[in-house]
Parts: sequence; C-alpha cells; structure tokens
Amino acid sequence: MKILSLSLRLIAALLVLCGMAGLSSQMTQAQTGSFVYVSNPNNGSVSVVDPSSNTIVNTISLCGDCGPGPAGLAVTPGGKFVYVADQGNGTVSVINTSTSAVTSITLPTLPCGSCISTPVGVAITPDGTRAYVSDTGQSAIHVIDIATNTVTTSITADVSGPTAIAMTPDGSAAYYTFGTNSLGRIDTNPASVNYNTHTTTLTVGNGPTGVAITPDSTFIYVTNQTDNTVSAIPNVFPTFSPITTIPLGAGTSPYAIAVSPDGSTAYVADDGGGAQISVINTATNTVGTPVNGVCAPLNQIAFTSDGTQAYVADPECGSIDVIGTSNNMVTTSITDGNGPFGVAVAGSQTKTLGGPGTTTTFTFNTDTYKITPITNQGGEVITVEAFLINASNFPAIPGFTNEKCIPYGDYSSGGVDTCVEFQVHCQISALVATPCNFIYLVATGYDLPADLSGGIGGPDFLVAHGVDCALTNTSVAQSIFLSYDATVKDPTTRGGSRGPSCFVATYTPGAPVISGGSTSRFGGWGSPVLDGALNQVKAGSTRPLSFQFFDVLGNPVANLSLCNSFVASGGGNVCLDSPAVPKPWVNLSSYGIACPNSAYINPSTDATLDFPGNSGLLSQGGGSYQLNWKTLKGWKGACANVVVTFDSTFTVVPATLGFQFN
Repeated sequence: MKILSLSLRLIAALLVLCGMAGLSSQMTQAQTGSFVYVSNPNNGSVSVVDPSSNTIVNTISLCGDCGPGPAGLAVTPGGKFVYVADQGNGTVSVINTSTSAVTSITLPTLPCGSCISTPVGVAITPDGTRAYVSDTGQSAIHVIDIATNTVTTSITADVSGPTAIAMTPDGSAAYYTFGTNSLGRIDTNPASVNYNTHTTTLTVGNGPTGVAITPDSTFIYVTNQTDNTVSAIPNVFPTFSPITTIPLGAGTSPYAIAVSPDGSTAYVADDGGGAQISVINTATNTVGTPVNGVCAPLNQIAFTSDGTQAYVADPECGSIDVIGTSNNMVTTSITDGNGPFGVAVAGSQTKTLGGPGTTTTFTFNTDTYKITPITNQGGEVITVEAFLINASNFPAIPGFTNEKCIPYGDYSSGGVDTCVEFQVHCQISALVATPCNFIYLVATGYDLPADLSGGIGGPDFLVAHGVDCALTNTSVAQSIFLSYDATVKDPTTRGGSRGPSCFVATYTPGAPVISGGSTSRFGGWGSPVLDGALNQVKAGSTRPLSFQFFDVLGNPVANLSLCNSFVASGGGNVCLDSPAVPKPWVNLSSYGIACPNSAYINPSTDATLDFPGNSGLLSQGGGSYQLNWKTLKGWKGACANVVVTFDSTFTVVPATLGFQFN
C-alpha cells in the first residue's frame, strides 16, 4: 500500500476545451473515447462520428430495409450502450459501443385495437438504469430495464401519440410531447409514490415536436412547430408557472431543440424553409442571431459535453452539420447520404454543485465519480465525461510505464477489458461570480472484473493536469493516490486536481495484491508546507498545518475531533482523553530531532500541539482541517518533526513533516 503525500487542496482552473480520442474505422474493433451517434432512416443504420476529426469512423447496421427506419436515440452515461428507436419494426436496438454488436428488444403488443408499435424517441435516466421509449403507434411510454434489456412496464394512461421525450438531469421526471398542444410528465423517481405514472399534462403551443431540459433541471423548453414558437416552462411541480412563449418568427417551423451544457443557450432546428437554427438566450428567453449555412428541413440536434460544438442532422443535404458555438457558425459538414435523423453525444453528465462540503455523485453504469467542493459558492455547473479505453491499448505513461489501467467490471464484456478515463469541465456561468475557481476533492469508484475481484497490487490514481483525455505516452501525469479498499463492492480511489484534468485509476500487474482495507484515512498535508522536505520556519512564527481526512470509501469526514493523547493497542488506537473524544479523532504531535533530520529525540516536546498559542483544530469544510501551530523563539537553530496519528481500525502509519527553525 503506498500513500503519496500530495495535497488535495488544488485550485480548479478556468474552462479548457475537451478534445476527443481517436477510433479505428473497423466495425469489429472497440470504440475509444466519446462519440456522436446519428441514426439513418434511409438504410437502417447508425453513423459514429469522431468529434476530434469530424469524420464518420463507423457505420453500424441495425435493421436493413426496415422503413421508416431508426429515429431517436440516446446513450447511456459513460457511453457503453446506445439505445435506438426502430420505427419500422417496433423494436429498440441496443448497440454495445465496445464491440459494435447489436441486440434487439421487441416492444410489447398492447390491447389497442389495430395500432402498430412505432417507437420514436428514447431518453435514459442519469444513473443509466432505465430507458424510456415513446411509442407513437400504441400511445405508450415503455420503460426498459437496462440491466436485463426487458420492458418492465408500459405507461398508457394520459399518453396519446407521444413523440419527443426527454429526461430531467436530476432523474425526477420524463417529459414527452403529444397531441395537438400538450406536454406530459411521468414521475421517474423510484422512491416516489407516483413512480412511472403520468402526473401532469401541460398546455403548450400548437404542434409540439421537440423537448429539452436545462442541465440544472430548472426549465423545460418545447418547440411548437405550427405556432413557430418555443414554450419555456419552469420545472416546478405541480405549478409550472409562468409559462413563457418565445416567438421565432414566421416560416421558422421549429422542430427539435437542445440546450447547451452550461444551460445558457438553446438551439432550435428549423424544419421549414428558413434553413436556419434559432439561438435562444435562456437567461432572457430572447432570440439572437440565427445559425445559417444549413439546409432545411433539419432534424435533431445535440451539443458536445464541453459545449464547444453542436451537431445537427441535415437530411436535405445528406449531411451532419457541425456548429462552432463560439461564433454560432457552421464549421464543417460531414457527408452522410442516408437521411440522418437522430443525434446523441456519448459519455457525459452535467450537474450543478451544492455548497462547500456537499458531495455530488456522477454515476456511469454502476461506477461513480464524486466531486466535493471546499471553497466554492454553490451553483457551479460541472460536466464529467467518461472516455472508454481498451486496457490492452493503455499507453506507457512516463514515470508509470509498468502500470495498466484498471478495467471496470461493468464496462468489460465479450472479452474486451474496458477502462474509463474521466475528464472534468467547469462551465462558465453568469450566475456564479467565480464559477471555476474553487478548491475541490475527487474520488472514483468502480467494480473490478472477475479476474481482479480479489484485489489489485500497486494501485494508483493518475492525473494529467490541464490536458484532454485520452492519455497518451507523452502525457505528463502524476499520482494523487491516497487510498484503496478492496473489501467493498465498489472500491474507491481518491485524490484531487486542478481542472480540467484527465483522471484514470491504474495498477501494477504482478505487484502484491492489496486485499485488506486502506491503512490510512489521512489525506496529505496542504500548502504552505511540503512533504519530503525540511521546511524552513522562522522561530516564534505561526505556521498553518492543513490536511484532509476521509472515511475508507473516499468520503470526506465532516466532524473530526482533536485527541490530546492516545495509545496504540492491538485493536487499533485508543484516545486517552477524559471524557473520551468521540470517533473519529486525530492527534498531532511534534518532536525535537537532530538537524537536518534523524531519529526522534526528546519525544516529550510539544506533545499535543494543543498548548496556549495554538489555534486548536479548525474545520474548513468538506473534510479539510487546519491547526495554526505557534512555534517558540527558543527553538531557533533546532529541528522538529510533526506527526499525525488518527483513529483507525488499521495499523498506525504516521504522516510526518520536518521543520528547521531559523
């Protein structure tokens, strides 16, 4: 077990654009990175676009001549599966992005007379457990269990010819357009008494065809094709008021809509003769200069996770148009002569952070990625993107050339061991004064595949600062690994970074397996002190000593006490204070040593750091603590070590700092 004494208290930098990894064009090979998926009704296929080169790198056949062919589609969090609504044959195709293999789910036949199943839209829950499919022909919303690919229920009450469907990013509801002027709501919270039932019908404009929801789940936008308007609806159940109607102008014929990852902009695709994309400022619900240079009619549209590009299906010109969002201009058109319709981007989740110390969990399949801000305001919009990579192709990282990425159990199938790299983006927001300048902690948890389920040796948590995934053999990475526990189903690797950065969990093949728990919950010393160095201090000055403290699952401990004395026993550490200090606790002690550094001498010196002049233990929030240590003028010319010990059921591993007083 190695503990690297690197501080987690690092500053998150301003947004840097995220790049995309490459992909082999062979259909039989696994896809790597994050991709754009486009359904093609003309030939029953899905095109795979690599955003780094804006080229089609794969074409996956679904159903051949199954006219009217595939329509809407959605990607599971983390990008492992794509769910595609096949209109013509009443099925949902499931693409395994690691292998390009396709399986088919036949939707149930409902007692609706002579109606025929016609799936059109797909939305997936943020935790990746369920897919909701709108069935226009049978007037139903089907719910698919992603773990088993079976339809668990079909919702028909108050559902009439549904078309577009969208899921709130918080997972609480799905909204679908239907009828001449209606928007329906289904409760998708499994803990709710109304779970998987229709709860609300809202009146919108005439001819609703598209629906999108802001990343913070606060607003719903609906395109009204007949009225040439967009309805902006506060997502406040059950009042939903006031509803704002945004006019787009005669002849626009709004069809599909997408909201940018930072929630500031909505793009509306024109299905009429206007040949444009309307641009809505969501803060004011006003329409700005449109995006021109596209052919009408247009179909669906989607943003990349960093918000720098948007992709729109352009069947009239047989292309996929790429829009640069910095200037709202078409930058290139990708030839796709198969009548592209649906568009979905893989691998990302966007959430709004709470205040300091509040952990936000991003779930990719059953894996987790946790961000705990320390000094933020609250309200920052964060996008975490998962890049799938093959373990066999993981590059030799300088300084870590003998390490391999850890295959995540729930991503590995069909003999392909799939690792995950995570990229973090902080979206600039006018609602937060300093949106991307705050201190945060990060942890990732994962299921190990069967061949590693007994534990891993030499675990690490690598990060390449300020670069985009995927990592290459020239990436400058460092380890921010702090602990790992193989005794739990979802072991956690924990560290921190300034973003944007690319993270990956690694291990060393052949190293002794760590099968027990973490030996430490101490999270490393923070600035201004340095680990592994003899810190120079002016005698008589006060030196802040800061650190982080976690439980064995990587969660920051919010309530930590200072123990004045302790003893190590066979059962762990025992605090001798009377009355006893509640667990968990920590003890900091200083000892005089011979300069520049040697074995302890005079171990009674300043035994607790809790004598007059010291600040005591100060909580900074989110598991971060500080003690202001008052040194003495009489220590000039001497040296000392500061040691931290802590309550633990494991062996005591002191973390030591060296000081020289001048």
